[in-house]
Amino acid sequence: MFRVGNYANVASTLALLVALGGTSYAAIAIPKNSVGSAQIVNNSVSTKDVKNRSLKTKDFKAGQIPAGPQGQPGSQGPAGPQGPAGPSGPVGPSHGYSADSGNDILSWDGPIQTVQSLNLPAGNYVLFGKVMGNNGDVETAVLQCQLNLNGVIIDSGFGTMNVEPPPMDRAYVPLAGTASIGAPSTATITCSSNQTQGNWLNRVITAVKVASVG
Repeated sequence: MFRVGNYANVASTLALLVALGGTSYAAIAIPKNSVGSAQIVNNSVSTKDVKNRSLKTKDFKAGQIPAGPQGQPGSQGPAGPQGPAGPSGPVGPSHGYSADSGNDILSWDGPIQTVQSLNLPAGNYVLFGKVMGNNGDVETAVLQCQLNLNGVIIDSGFGTMNVEPPPMDRAYVPLAGTASIGAPSTATITCSSNQTQGNWLNRVITAVKVASVG
């Protein structure tokens, strides 16, 4: 038979061995880095099991982290430095055309004469024209001129010369306007006078091709 004191000692020793044996068994049965998703019970990990500030944005599904509040007015940061200037853009579609009679003198002949013409390609144009009339102080004369493009009158003008003191034997008729043509056309200036003695001087048409006209 065992003594009571000896039996208690034996029981304590056995309990210690079982406890140590259990710990040793657990250490052998669950190797390091062997616990994964399959071993974790769903919804079993709580906030107390996660180290504070240890998770990153990439640990969350897209759209799960709400956006922060919009900054208050006046909280915008300072503007950054201005970037370098970009390259110059291409030159616009403008182009100039001109016809000038120079020193050529054209005598008055008939009620209506084409005194100048200028061929133009299709496009939109701002047009200017001018004609000088001269009657040599012979008698009072009234001039009328028109600027035409593609058969359409763009502008009309008048000029008057007289022999009354002070004599005025020359007069300019200025013309200007805008037009659009869909095919090559000819701009012309036609003039007439109520007299038959005289001539046309300094007959000019200038056309500037532009992107659009209003």
